[in-house]
Amino acid sequence: MARIDLRNTTIKLQDGSSTPNTVEIGIGQGNLTWTENIEYEYLPDRGVLDDVVEGDEQPVAVDFQFKFDYLKSAAGAATPSVYEALHNIGNAAAWVSSDSDTCRPYSVDIVIENVPNCATGDDETYTFSDFRVESVNPDIGGAQVSASGRCNITRPTIVRTPKS
Repeated sequence: MARIDLRNTTIKLQDGSSTPNTVEIGIGQGNLTWTENIEYEYLPDRGVLDDVVEGDEQPVAVDFQFKFDYLKSAAGAATPSVYEALHNIGNAAAWVSSDSDTCRPYSVDIVIENVPNCATGDDETYTFSDFRVESVNPDIGGAQVSASGRCNITRPTIVRTPKS
């Protein structure tokens, strides 16, 4: 995987409505990491390792911390803060959960669009569906936010688009 400079990316938090509400975050500096956990069960035969089967699926864990340059919403929409979008409050109170099951707790999709400055690099879009924040640490004075949570997926969707 190539190194991604987050200054060449935009991160969007978006809801699950048919025309998604979004808050676009221009990143000054920071990082976003994720962890995929894959569970295997090793089955011995008379004390000797013999077979391996997949265990239960595990959610993707996402951690991010960044200083943002700007926040932007669709034209005419009130721009929520990252905190509001993650918690479905304030300017994001009317947002709809990205999870199609309305009985589950509120979630958003995290969409990272990487557009490298060089003419040879592919554009990339990473989508982390149904992210639920579990820990958040905003720093209003520093225009920073740190958060962690999990997604109801086993791996993100990654799409690469070659430059023309």
